[in-house]
Amino acid sequence: MNQSLVKGMMGAAVVLLLVGMLSNNVTGFSSANGVNLSNDANNATFPNVQSAGYNIYVAWSEASHGIMFRHSIDGGITFGSVIRVSLKGGTADFPLMSVNGSFVYITWSQSLNSVQQIYFTASSDDGATFSTPIIVDNNQSQASITPTIASYGNDVYIAYNCGTHSCVVSSTNNGLSWTTPLQYASGPEPQIAAYGSSAYAIADTSSRSTTAIAVTHDNGATWTHVSASGGAEPWVSASGSSVLVAWETKGNNSVVNAEVSTNSGISFTKKSISTATPDAWSPMTAISGTNEYIAYRTFPGSANSQEYVAVSNNSGVTWNAPVAIGVAGRDNSWPVNVAVSDNHAFIAWYQKTGTLSTSTWVSVVSESTNNGTTWSAPISLGQSLAESDIATQSIASFGNTAVIAWVNVTSSLNNQVYFATES
Repeated sequence: MNQSLVKGMMGAAVVLLLVGMLSNNVTGFSSANGVNLSNDANNATFPNVQSAGYNIYVAWSEASHGIMFRHSIDGGITFGSVIRVSLKGGTADFPLMSVNGSFVYITWSQSLNSVQQIYFTASSDDGATFSTPIIVDNNQSQASITPTIASYGNDVYIAYNCGTHSCVVSSTNNGLSWTTPLQYASGPEPQIAAYGSSAYAIADTSSRSTTAIAVTHDNGATWTHVSASGGAEPWVSASGSSVLVAWETKGNNSVVNAEVSTNSGISFTKKSISTATPDAWSPMTAISGTNEYIAYRTFPGSANSQEYVAVSNNSGVTWNAPVAIGVAGRDNSWPVNVAVSDNHAFIAWYQKTGTLSTSTWVSVVSESTNNGTTWSAPISLGQSLAESDIATQSIASFGNTAVIAWVNVTSSLNNQVYFATES
């Protein structure tokens, strides 16, 4: 039931992956002993990382050379050989994965037919082999980019930008066949989450003043549109009967709010999140049991910028006051995502190393081991590119293990995918 996430149009360079078997904090992370996973003359970009126990999956793009993949079965101690999972031709970008048991699903956008289309491949043996890629958007007359993917059981869902709109397709047989694309939103920024026989596709509307929410309770056979007050750049998470949607309302003083459902998206209740933290942007969400998380940033591009997380411990009914987890006086970027497992939660973002005039950004991570009650100080993982509209980092977790990928710019080589473990 993974949900893989992507945001806007991203740029990337060297990718450094850290896997830490964490206990009470993240101070054991180290980037000193990175191993080059891509290790070729091509530029490695657009990283995505998924973790399922000791199975670690890494996918990235090498543009015209295709989508690359590597798999570790021992928590990252060793990795198998690089596999190109995409077809030859065109430019392949924006790979995202979802993992369910022994199934690994990968989607991406590729211009094999002179226009960007959405491709998909699946592995049923933990990433040892992959099926021949297929196109799932069925439209060569418009560009389709930035797919997002979620899966549960045999069901797989992909939402994507179809021209200036958002579309969704679904499969009930592990990706062997797909439904006809459904345009469910008049705007971009698609996201998707799945649990049981239900899935939730969200996106902007053309006005960016409301959020489009499409809900299925029959494995993607039919979809119902649910009204939401909403706003721009929404994010969604689902677990059990709980659904959490958060968005920003743009303006001179942007705010972050949420819609919470405890009945699998049949109805939603609006919650005010950033009332006490003005100029709030770019929310990211997660659910673990009855614990729900919304991370966001404030005052972007200024010395007042800060990273916040708001937590509910009762399935979104009430929310604790947002907690600042970034370093004051720095420019803190929008969070990459919130990764949760049991009582552990991890948030990664970019942070300036000094004042606003300092051009250096670093990738940082904070951890909570007590359901979001307290958070560690941000730990610097390595120099990164400046923030962009799609994450140049990727974060996932399993139990108390965090898996983090980010764009590191310190290498003298072309962009490469690196791996390191906790020291």
